[in-house]
Amino acid sequence: MDLNNPCGWSGTIQNFLRIPKQDWLTSLQNHHLRCMNSPADQSQILAWDHSFDILQRELKLIVQQKPTIENFSIIFEYELPRERGRRPDVIILGPSIFVLEFKDYATLLAAHSDQVAAYARDLKHYHAASQHYPVHPILVLARAKDLLRHDEEVLVVSPDHIADIFKTEEIGVNCSLIDPLTWIHAEYAPLPSLIQAARTIWEKQPLPQIKRAQSAGIPQTIAELISIAKQAQTNNELHLALVTGVPGAGKTLVGIQLVYENHIDSSPSSSASTSVDSSYLTPSQNGPALAVADSGSLVYGKQKRKQSNNLRNTAVFLSGNGPLVKVLQHALKYKIFVQDVHGFLKEYGGSTAKIPHEHIWVYDEAQRAWDAERVAEKRGHATSEPEDFLRLAERMNSWALMVALIGEGQEIHLGEESGLPQWNDALAWMQKSCIVHCPKKIADKFPAAKKIVTNDVLDLTITLRSHIAEDVATWVSAILEGDLVTAKDLAERVIKQGFDVYITQDINVATNYVKERYRGQEDKRFGLLASSKAKNLPRWGIHNEFNYTKNMREGPWYNDPPTSFSSCCALRDVATEFSCQGLELDFPIICWGDDFTWAGEWKSPPAKRSKARDPHRLRVNSYRVLLTRGRDGFFIYVPNEVGMKTTYEALVRAGVMEIDAVGSFGMKVMIDV
Repeated sequence: MDLNNPCGWSGTIQNFLRIPKQDWLTSLQNHHLRCMNSPADQSQILAWDHSFDILQRELKLIVQQKPTIENFSIIFEYELPRERGRRPDVIILGPSIFVLEFKDYATLLAAHSDQVAAYARDLKHYHAASQHYPVHPILVLARAKDLLRHDEEVLVVSPDHIADIFKTEEIGVNCSLIDPLTWIHAEYAPLPSLIQAARTIWEKQPLPQIKRAQSAGIPQTIAELISIAKQAQTNNELHLALVTGVPGAGKTLVGIQLVYENHIDSSPSSSASTSVDSSYLTPSQNGPALAVADSGSLVYGKQKRKQSNNLRNTAVFLSGNGPLVKVLQHALKYKIFVQDVHGFLKEYGGSTAKIPHEHIWVYDEAQRAWDAERVAEKRGHATSEPEDFLRLAERMNSWALMVALIGEGQEIHLGEESGLPQWNDALAWMQKSCIVHCPKKIADKFPAAKKIVTNDVLDLTITLRSHIAEDVATWVSAILEGDLVTAKDLAERVIKQGFDVYITQDINVATNYVKERYRGQEDKRFGLLASSKAKNLPRWGIHNEFNYTKNMREGPWYNDPPTSFSSCCALRDVATEFSCQGLELDFPIICWGDDFTWAGEWKSPPAKRSKARDPHRLRVNSYRVLLTRGRDGFFIYVPNEVGMKTTYEALVRAGVMEIDAVGSFGMKVMIDV
């Protein structure tokens, strides 16, 4: 049986034991060329050659002991769909699934163990044909001898112990084996990053069915906002909808999806009337329709056109987060869909009589809206941004929906500290009636509202950024509140959920880890993050100074391939809290500075000449942003200097795991089988 696509080679173990090495190598090399658009290098070919010899030898011995194993399927270099470069070395399908990763090492590195654990975890959660079977991660250290140990859920073996992988497998003559054809061609639906999701939407491709996004309530949130937009248009009303959520809960993705589905270029050809019914949001000419089914799941439906109310050409996504705007515009190669909120309000706010053609304004991170003092300083009129928006809505002389996406505990700039009360103050100034929609937990923040409709589908409480680990945001909050005991308990849950967190005093340990873990994985991103106020980091080679970071080009930093000099993966430029808020990396290296240190509680140095109302709160929020950027986990680097010792110790007490040598385990325990 030959199933070359999407894998390098597949067949039964019996077939594999009969294939000539050169035929097998040629198949893998051709597959690599198709996947990566470049030939495999000599080191990769040598690694394949070595693993072939090992498996030929060991599998022959296993089949002699347990003949039925020859009917198991073996799959080489299966590329996980939608994730370029992520190819587990070997997958064996029997009554259960074995994921084998070969490393030409004699000792265990954390990066290698975490890599194979992530393969197994993602297959279990995102691969439709794997979800009902045990998935066993196996790390084979090709240069080790007589090694058989567990590193948490990963079985670490030397080649001479490969037979022990199948020791507990119940193998009978009539045992049911996983069908390889079904398995190879089953849907694999990983949770995309924000940038990947935005690019997928804009390239007219359907987002995959993501059960985690469904369970987080994203489809229901979008459906509710569509319903509010319909009501506003039908009744010619003004509405304000506030969507709250923890960091990484998908607020920005909700906004992008909503705006995209309500946006087309202004042109004579776009005048056809379209509508929203109870099941379908009619597609624009630019892309597929988002159907919000009764079940609340995201599906893409066939086009339905009706001569009815028109919600087309009416929405814009606005953000005061300049780097986010640049990154999305760079990724999408399009600047109308995503705009800078300050430029928008400079055009339409204040005393101007101009009005935009859009009726739906989605404001990302709306809790960070500028207060009147900051607007007066920057734009010359003392009107807060919330008031600017709601006054603009009144001038529309038509319907309008203001969607305010509210992040929790992420105000990091001057002028952002007034938060939600600014939106209530703006409502108090309105002459016309405005209906407010929000989760119950913040309804009491709007006493000035004449009518409030509460709905908790507007509150996103589950972080999507960290894939599987649901407790990351709660854990980070416990750390920043100084509750290290609670943080320790939460850390154990987070790590068990598959979110890897490490700490080191040697930056080389962190950089070696991310390079080794994501070697050859084109879509994975890692990079250096640091607080903008840390003064000690430059002497350790972490250039977070303003003169350095002002020149960083955020678009290429996040979007360029790992081989690019401008990519975050080059580990050259440093992103501060201002450059990474609202964005994400698979594995950031968080460089902890002297602006936020532990002395029985978290302390920040006095902010001389600062205009901030609460400089310490801005520091807390800055580190909250830094600690919630990771999808697979993060690495904390704390410089080895006297003033940082207690900080390092506090983070260890909060459950962050130490790694003491160049990528090898310190506190992570190895247990004999």
